[in-house]
Amino acid sequence: IPMRGRKPLSFTLDDADLPALRQFAHSRTLPFAAVQRARIALAVADGQGIQDVAMLHQCDPATVWRLCRRYEQGGLRRLLDDLPRCGRPQRISPPPA
Repeated sequence: IPMRGRKPLSFTLDDADLPALRQFAHSRTLPFAAVQRARIALAVADGQGIQDVAMLHQCDPATVWRLCRRYEQGGLRRLLDDLPRCGRPQRISPPPA
């Protein structure tokens, strides 16, 4: 039975990045968004389907695709760094006196 949908693109991680990604994926102190991105990249590179990874991590499949493309374009640093957002930067107010 032929598979439906588009043919999945292959996604591989650089062997040199694997130890850092595994460390990020298991961290309890790093920002959750970076931990989540590392887990997603490792899962896709391990051969799990985009839909399965998206369901497991409770995100949209487009987010999984986007993270894979981010890694391919800029490597580990681009994958794990938060990208700047448009709009006014967040400010933290001082606590009330």
